[in-house]
Amino acid sequence: MVIFIVMILVYGLMDRMKIFKTDGQFTKQLNNQRVTYMHQKWEEYGYLDYLPYSDYLAMLQESGEIDEAARSALSSIGRSADGSDDSPEVAEYVAKFNDYCREEGYTVTRLDAIISKNRLATGGGQVLFAYKEKNVLSRLWKYFTGIFEIDNIHKVPEDQDIGERGLTFTLYDPVYGGEKFSPAIIGNGTIHRYLLYFDDQFPYIHQNFLNLHLGASYSVTRGVEVFNSMTQGQGSYRQFPLTYPTGLTENSADNLHTAVYVAGSREANVMYQQRYTDDYTNVQTFRNNKSRMGYSFVIGADNACYKRRLLLKNRENGQVWAVAVSDRFRRDIRENLKDQTNVDLTGFAARLEEGAVPPGVYQFGMLAEDKCSRQKLVNWSNWILEVGTDGKTYHYNRGHGGRCTHRVQPASSDPG
Repeated sequence: MVIFIVMILVYGLMDRMKIFKTDGQFTKQLNNQRVTYMHQKWEEYGYLDYLPYSDYLAMLQESGEIDEAARSALSSIGRSADGSDDSPEVAEYVAKFNDYCREEGYTVTRLDAIISKNRLATGGGQVLFAYKEKNVLSRLWKYFTGIFEIDNIHKVPEDQDIGERGLTFTLYDPVYGGEKFSPAIIGNGTIHRYLLYFDDQFPYIHQNFLNLHLGASYSVTRGVEVFNSMTQGQGSYRQFPLTYPTGLTENSADNLHTAVYVAGSREANVMYQQRYTDDYTNVQTFRNNKSRMGYSFVIGADNACYKRRLLLKNRENGQVWAVAVSDRFRRDIRENLKDQTNVDLTGFAARLEEGAVPPGVYQFGMLAEDKCSRQKLVNWSNWILEVGTDGKTYHYNRGHGGRCTHRVQPASSDPG
């Protein structure tokens, strides 16, 4: 029900032009080119289905109705939107395109070429496309049926020559040189190279068999999966000696355990040829700072209005301690979250005196109190603090603590 309401708010009530607010490429698009760019992005973010005339011709070629030469010739539509200067052959297939779109519920748009000073204006080429708005129910169905994806050896298209498909179990992970005992399951034909592996990052064992898709981010890391945007680290690169599959050793921040398949990538890039033996070349990197999962900001509000306190909740008995914080200016958060207000003021530091809390495991949270309305917002993160029995030893960790937001507007918390 919550997802349904959010979809109505985002896709029905929010101005869809907001997705271009921080899009640097949008301002570079001119005239008709901008119109097609907008529809392409709206399709990417789930607002509609977009069908250019060129894609329709590609469909006909794939079905065998036309060949490559015909497709190329038929794609040259006239400059006039009324079709008066189309060739007879082009006019015939434009009419077929219109009929197809009408039957499928699409709205057809055709734009005149834009002429400036007796020449075609930049981005002013003639355009023919169709689009169909997605209704909430179909979008909801697609969201829930696509939220989980199971990786398998047939995910890479069958027409790709990748050798023998299968899963390999090893007790000695090649990422660690093949000498350290570290079990792993490695795939060929899967999207992810590593489907199971161990490392020194909590929770120490990681899997890529089941992947979570929450959609694409447009306000923080444009085009990147929301889940990846939330969990990936940030800041400067953290490098260490690394041996690539080809045997090349160098200091690198590449995380080979995150490698995914990109068709043709190795052949197209000399750097990849020096490091990789196949097309599993797209990797994430190690960063020095924590992920975005824990920033202490209030979504959709002026963060300058809030006074904050760090909360520590004992995981055993539920008792809560409040710790005063000092503000820290965070330019990096402002650059990453440009659609939020005064997020550069949301950094904080806290000092926990020796013996301030009894030994135990504590969940981090944040109390944000509006200094004007006195509204209070509470959010619990999945970061935990372990206090040793001596009351002096502290250990930070990312645990499985549940997130519980007590108000509709969420705030998120960072322990440092």
